[in-house]
Amino acid sequence: WLIEALPAGGRIGFDPWLHTLAEIERLTLAVARRQLTLKAVPANLIDRVWGEARPATPASPVIVQPLAHAGVSGADKLAALQKRLKEESQDAVVLTLPDSICWLFNIRGADVAHNPVTLAFAIVPAKGKAELFIDAAKITPAVAQHLAPLARVQPPKDLVPRLKALKAEGRKVRLDPETAAFAIARALGKT
Repeated sequence: WLIEALPAGGRIGFDPWLHTLAEIERLTLAVARRQLTLKAVPANLIDRVWGEARPATPASPVIVQPLAHAGVSGADKLAALQKRLKEESQDAVVLTLPDSICWLFNIRGADVAHNPVTLAFAIVPAKGKAELFIDAAKITPAVAQHLAPLARVQPPKDLVPRLKALKAEGRKVRLDPETAAFAIARALGKT
């Protein structure tokens, strides 16, 4: 519809947190035939319309998935992932899917209806401790104790500066373009 409705040379704004890198790459090709361009906007216009009435971000408490149900410890899963990163000469991986993050750290939550996941991001380096970017209000003392040997818990606001630091250090960072937000790829210099 946009291709047909907009005049040649038009610009289409998009929220870089709501569209994946692969999606924007496909859309860029699709709109190029009409000389249309895509532009990431700094603030989502719908969020502006919501104003104070916008519902709060989900913040259900995180729970630990018992080893009896998980089958493999988070430490073993992290070690296997780090081994793979080293084998593929990559310095780190950014995880963006809640189910992948919950599986890796053996945690669960209730931030998404009908899904036992918590909303978070993670950076796993090839060596060293992972970083889990999650609202600290979701972390109980028991969960903090479970996560302590696995990851440093960081506030979500620290994700983009951390990604930019990895870029500045020239690190080779793995990212799934089909699932990672354009904003994450941009912070890593992949756009």
